[in-house]
Amino acid sequence: MPKNNHLENIIPPYSIDYENTYLGMVLINPSILNSENTLEVDDFFYQPHREIYGCMLELKNDGDEIDIVSVSELLNVYGKLESVGGRAYLNDMALDCMSSANHPYYTKHIKEYSQKRKVVKLTNDIACVASDKQQDLQIVTNKIKVIEDEISKLYTIDEPYVDSLWYAYDALEKRREKKDTNILSYINGLDDIVGTFLPGDLILIAARPSMGKTYLTLELSRNMVRNSLNVVFFSIEMTKQKIIYRQLARETKINSRKFRTSSFTDDELENVSKAISNICFQKMIIDDKSKTTPAYVRNKIISENKKRKVDAVFIDYFGLMKPDREYSDKYHEASSISEGIKTLTKDLDIPVFCVCQLNRECEKRQDKRPMLSDLRESGSLEQDADIVLFLHRDSYYNRHKGEPDDGDTEIIVAKNRDGQLGIVKTKMIPEWGEFKEL
Repeated sequence: MPKNNHLENIIPPYSIDYENTYLGMVLINPSILNSENTLEVDDFFYQPHREIYGCMLELKNDGDEIDIVSVSELLNVYGKLESVGGRAYLNDMALDCMSSANHPYYTKHIKEYSQKRKVVKLTNDIACVASDKQQDLQIVTNKIKVIEDEISKLYTIDEPYVDSLWYAYDALEKRREKKDTNILSYINGLDDIVGTFLPGDLILIAARPSMGKTYLTLELSRNMVRNSLNVVFFSIEMTKQKIIYRQLARETKINSRKFRTSSFTDDELENVSKAISNICFQKMIIDDKSKTTPAYVRNKIISENKKRKVDAVFIDYFGLMKPDREYSDKYHEASSISEGIKTLTKDLDIPVFCVCQLNRECEKRQDKRPMLSDLRESGSLEQDADIVLFLHRDSYYNRHKGEPDDGDTEIIVAKNRDGQLGIVKTKMIPEWGEFKEL
């Protein structure tokens, strides 16, 4: 990335006098630090003021008195007293401050200057990213969006607690009266255990290969769009055409192999045509970009929300996603992706279903049912997930004994942050990817 500072001639906004006066107010009236809108250390521009304010906060958090003597002593412990101007500087601060009554005014302006400095830095970051000739345009766009999100967060105002309570009550009332969207799987046994998937939920669908992870995500997304929900499906592993072929196999109950070979009878081909006519107006977007990052997913959902509200998102699958920036090891890379997905579920107020492939550890056990510990190599994914659904088929592991794979599949609710755990017995029909409850 270019090293030059595109905004090097811009003087960052600050006021030493405002900072000095505020710190003097704290020295004569430490209760200022108990007010709702307190400052952070990084809000101060002048480094000595950062050192002084940091000691004030430490004394407050430890329950100690805040005055010239205690602040001076703590600064001295850290070897910072002389560099900030000594005790004399603190004395002058307190003497120059006649009253603390106007502290909200100084708090406001110091905070505003701090936010403006951060905007200057982030704007410079955008200029550096955009001028990098080596970067792919999509990567540049994603990085810029991440920076823009950071800028928007600077001006986010937290709603009062009472408003949050009534907002939660209103959401409950709407769901009770069916005026708001209930995100269900429409697999009765699963809905009995989980209830409704809530906005902000990260739902993990995990299993070893060939257990039916993609089939289940397609089954869930099919059920949702058939109930008038808007779905965005990110298919990183398979092309859009392959996903559509699987959807059409499910709708027509025609063996999916025929969609690869086109060996249809005339009646089957007519059924495919009818299926397309039946589902073409459903509200589903399939995105099969290979370079999919959390920032790209976020941008796509924001873009679709401008057309119509997205109700649910599916990502197939986690292991092929890319981080928004490079990491030196796989664990931190996976954690970054997981945290990015969880953050966008909360910020965009939407449930996200993410497919994950498990490691081989479960196959080494006599009971090969997956466990949450099998997710440990996937960064912080298990901690970030609100709901974890495992897929397991005993008959798959008994094929070497000559036993047929009967398709009996357990959907195991192994984690449910807001509810109960359990197992749903289903039969998967692999020819066209249907799940039937037993």
